[in-house]
Amino acid sequence: MLGLTTSGYRLGYNIFALVSLVGLLVFHSSVASRNLFVNPVISNWAAPVIVFIGLAGMVNCILKYFRQLSGIREIQEDRKPVLETTGMHKFVRHPLYISTFVFLVGLFLLMPHLSNLIAVIIIILYTIIGIRFEEEKLVKEFGEQYVEYKRRVPMVIPFLKRKRG
Repeated sequence: MLGLTTSGYRLGYNIFALVSLVGLLVFHSSVASRNLFVNPVISNWAAPVIVFIGLAGMVNCILKYFRQLSGIREIQEDRKPVLETTGMHKFVRHPLYISTFVFLVGLFLLMPHLSNLIAVIIIILYTIIGIRFEEEKLVKEFGEQYVEYKRRVPMVIPFLKRKRG
């Protein structure tokens, strides 16, 4: 598509996604919205801790495999992808996404505006839909190895076991 390689497309898409996200955040911050609740314990203590936990998970994931996500590794090296199953991946298949969800929920608890709640719900739903497509790609890429990984490890909620059918 447009004469780009797969890695070039991924890098371009990630740049587009980042620019779009920044634009949405600027727009979102300019919209007035009312508080849904006021709770000093949540806002002053719990929310910052939740935000920090989510942010720490995101940073950990980004540092661990940013080059793979961005497409830079494929441009720099001609390497076959390896299925990551260590670290946070032992507990969830998509640790970056669950970390992002925790971060977003923490931000909502810190600033419990209606617009923030709507944004969090939309982002989580959008991401879960995207995960479904991503997992189809991962099954094609890694085959039975990924299918077995899916059987053992929950998608985004740690320790949530799938019911065997």
